Amino acid sequence: TGENTDFNFELTNLFLKSGDSAAKLSLSSCEYGGLSYNEIAKVTEVEEKTVKSRLYKVRQKLIKQLSKVIGRDY
Repeated sequence: TGENTDFNFELTNLFLKSGDSAAKLSLSSCEYGGLSYNEIAKVTEVEEKTVKSRLYKVRQKLIKQLSKVIGRDY
């Protein structure tokens, strides 16, 4: 539906604005590519704890931005 398309568009925009390229690559690899933290670490040539940190930060930023869009705090 139109509403769903608008929401998906908004989510995409939020994602694109959500963090640095490495963080976005990590998030998309994990959420959409199904890679583990360890696999992402190997691909991006960083430590696993760095991947976890990047994912946490970008997810928190997305939650904050999405909360503004839907008018609810999480």
